[in-house]
Amino acid sequence: MYRSHIKLMNKNWNIFIAISSILLFWQYTMIQNVIKQYNIHSVSMSQKSQPTNHILLAQNPEQKIQKAYKSAKFLAVIDTNKRVKYNNKDLFCLAKNIFHEAGNQSDKGKFAVAQVTMNRTTDPNFSGTVCEVVYAANQFSWTRSSRLKSSHPSGKEWDDSMRIAAEVLGDGKRVKGMENVLYYHADYVHPHWKHVTRLAQIGAHIFYNKA
Repeated sequence: MYRSHIKLMNKNWNIFIAISSILLFWQYTMIQNVIKQYNIHSVSMSQKSQPTNHILLAQNPEQKIQKAYKSAKFLAVIDTNKRVKYNNKDLFCLAKNIFHEAGNQSDKGKFAVAQVTMNRTTDPNFSGTVCEVVYAANQFSWTRSSRLKSSHPSGKEWDDSMRIAAEVLGDGKRVKGMENVLYYHADYVHPHWKHVTRLAQIGAHIFYNKA
């Protein structure tokens, strides 16, 4: 073979290698671009599919509770985070009031009576400790009985009353819409109350807002 032929073959081979290198580099670049676009698209879709999680992470527990309370239905029992300082005596007094006033009512009825009691502890006309509100003269009919005042109830209704009292005092559970309720009576009596506005009936009790 002539030297001129060898030089030509070497030249052609070098051109082939150069073109192949360019093609391989181009293919590598295209593949990397596709992978990059896919990753960006995947992250974007993941963010769109989980907007609620990002919102919840940005909220503190108090904001979550406030949002849940605002969106709750009227008269729904829900957490408010309104925990109060209390002792065993407060717990016992609140449970006894729930038991004697609404022991045979639904849980919501029990919570409603508990809320009236708690509302009165901060109202100027009734303010005081839980026990002072419960045993105030001529407020809750059962307290007129010395036997009931000195008794220690038992049974399922008492256990339910204790549980609800603990949830009201310790967990801050309240009834939506009853923030200003101070009065109620059984549906079989018809008192002539002034300066009150009827709110709702829960079980056998009719509840009133102060006017």
